[in-house]
Amino acid sequence: MLEDIDRKRIALFFYFAFLNESLTRQCSLKALRDIRRAKRLQTTPSYFTDRDLVATTSRVFESGKKKQAKHRSVSLVGVVNFPQSVDLGVWQQLQRSTSDDERLALIWSKLLSVSDEDISDGLGVTVGTVRHRVARGLRALGVTLSEVTAVAK
Repeated sequence: MLEDIDRKRIALFFYFAFLNESLTRQCSLKALRDIRRAKRLQTTPSYFTDRDLVATTSRVFESGKKKQAKHRSVSLVGVVNFPQSVDLGVWQQLQRSTSDDERLALIWSKLLSVSDEDISDGLGVTVGTVRHRVARGLRALGVTLSEVTAVAK
């Protein structure tokens, strides 16, 4: 059964993957429809696992990337509710400076707390590959944060 927390995790994934409210809404709804369809066709167990989260969000992300050029707005209101003080400038810079693989691995691993094993199962890659992508993403995030704090001083 898909819990409310899983719906929120899906929305959070797409928000940080695209930094675009409209695309977040579209891709979240598509992912939820895909999950419901798979359950109806009995291609997945009745419960929703982190592996399912990774596999579904990865597949929908790839189709959503094609629409990304049409959607440029970044908003903090609506699908994912953040406090007014949240600044996504660092994340926007990270989005420009890292590959999708590294950024998505970072979102799954550090923001959504999905295990490396579940990420590797969902993507069909080795655990070592996942750990490498997360490490590169964290390194890039550290560089981005140090650049931002150096400019702020």
